[in-house]
Amino acid sequence: MASYSQPAKTIKAVATSGVTTIEKVRLQLMANNSQPEATKALIKQAQAAETLLKAMGGTDQAAYNADAKTFMTQTTTVAKAYFGGTCPQSLVRYRQRMAAKQSASSQADTSSTK
Repeated sequence: MASYSQPAKTIKAVATSGVTTIEKVRLQLMANNSQPEATKALIKQAQAAETLLKAMGGTDQAAYNADAKTFMTQTTTVAKAYFGGTCPQSLVRYRQRMAAKQSASSQADTSSTK
């Protein structure tokens, strides 16, 4: 939602719902004893996701960017270690949109200083 520049009210509602979902998933993971290392990594990823979702409801862009980077790093680590390097397609699209936005912003900054 954030990468599509949706209204803040919409983003906050989706983020709040996402936090609830992540909390449920984390509880399920904590009860899982079948693959301790993978479970530990997924719990860490869930925490990063929850932190990111909570940052989406705030106004601190730097905190959001740092939390997004942490989440992306954690997700990539989990993907490489436990899922043959395959990241979720939604994450790949998000990365692409954010890179395009950053590139467009950088180009606009460069143009305005000329």
